[in-house]
Amino acid sequence: MRACWPRREPSPPPQGRTAAPRAMPPPRRPGRECRTRLREVFSRGARAGCGARTCLIAAVLAGCTRTPATRLLARAGEVLLGGAGAPLTIASVDDNIALGWLAPGEGSVAQVQVVRSSDGGRTFSAPMPLPLPRVGARPNSPAASQAALEPVAPGVRASTAPLLFLSRSEAMVAIWSARDPAGHVLLASRESAPDSRVFTVPEILGRVAGAHTSGSGAIPIATAPRGALQRPGHAGEMPISTWFDGAGAWRELANFASRGFPHGNAAYASADGVILLVHRASPSAPPVVTAGPAEGMPHRSPFADAGVQTQAPFVGECSGHLVVGTSAAAPAGIALYRSPNAGQSWSRSAVATPPGLPAARFALAGARIAVAWAEPHGDDAAIVLALSGDGGTRFGPPRILAPASAGLRRSAPWIATAGERVLVAWLERSAGAEILRARLSSDGGKTFADFGLEEPSPGTRDAAPTLWAAPSGVGIAWLRAAIAPPGAPMHVSATLRTTFAD
Repeated sequence: MRACWPRREPSPPPQGRTAAPRAMPPPRRPGRECRTRLREVFSRGARAGCGARTCLIAAVLAGCTRTPATRLLARAGEVLLGGAGAPLTIASVDDNIALGWLAPGEGSVAQVQVVRSSDGGRTFSAPMPLPLPRVGARPNSPAASQAALEPVAPGVRASTAPLLFLSRSEAMVAIWSARDPAGHVLLASRESAPDSRVFTVPEILGRVAGAHTSGSGAIPIATAPRGALQRPGHAGEMPISTWFDGAGAWRELANFASRGFPHGNAAYASADGVILLVHRASPSAPPVVTAGPAEGMPHRSPFADAGVQTQAPFVGECSGHLVVGTSAAAPAGIALYRSPNAGQSWSRSAVATPPGLPAARFALAGARIAVAWAEPHGDDAAIVLALSGDGGTRFGPPRILAPASAGLRRSAPWIATAGERVLVAWLERSAGAEILRARLSSDGGKTFADFGLEEPSPGTRDAAPTLWAAPSGVGIAWLRAAIAPPGAPMHVSATLRTTFAD
């Protein structure tokens, strides 16, 4: 990125002499080009004027200030906050970033929209709507009953935000749920070519019949960056099925089917086709890990010492090992499990045993594993971070990024890391409003500084942040919503913004 003003390098000292320390000159005022860029970026946010609406925010470092500025991606009324599933989802491979959300379509029919970035999140494409399935199309799935094979009926509409991932060819794949009068259908659509921004007519991976389904319906419960998916059954009555997109075509893996609680699960698929799944038999049961080659018989490993999970476990791959990160109350605490042999055996590394019910999140970059959680102190909570530099064999002592403060309630933090950057964000409730806070390290977690974010205007709140880390920088996308009065509808309109720092 071109500098906003020239830098003057000091002349080398004469031979045989040592340069005396010199004070840094005061920063020069940005030039005309940078001032123009700053005005443009900031004015977009000002024109958005959230008011009593929800705003999804994207702030972009303009190259002239160390404080992220605001970039607007979708205006008020173009994002829906609420309903089933995550309101905003993200996928990233290197500098390729994809964001997806649920938006109102024509005639108030919800539709899925996505945007793409090829420069690490500095800029994004215009929103692209995903197609709905053809009326009359049938599920591509072995069915236990005729009801599960019912064709798509007129009136179909999207019902969840998409789960996204970028395939090996960097073409985007989106998985989401739609609803028609006969129940829920689970859909998968892909770009016709990498970055073509043209999506195929969605394939129907399954149906949960019934106009009033209970449980999670056909909402996909877990996806993986390279193509594994767990689809829930009907309120725990049907097995959780696993699908794999190893060769550009979805197929169901019968050996990986399991009966379990259809929430709090996780899935991962490695580049060489090893599938890693985590599920629970019930809400109060410890996790069971299933891992193995997609075409073979997997190994099942109950993690009895992991305790009852406070949220979905983390799954991934680091330094040649499959990894599972867990979070539970003491004595289990926060831990990382590692397998060097595709799930045949596992070793456990303790991260920390904080008081209360910690909800930890994990992030990977090379051999670094970063873990962040909210540590309760009465009604307040501190934001805490632990780091490992050897692939999770050992973790350093926890360090506090934000100490507990009276009157502040903090959410579980979100975390992302790439290169030497570590970004941690959380929601902070104060005086009835939720405000997004973040801290950024550029030296591998040794030091942190506030990641300057504009605070919401009166009557609005921040919600649903999601983070990414890329070679070019790190970023956050989040919602800004009206503080809804009691009895307000579940869906509220929103705008989309993002934040980026290189």
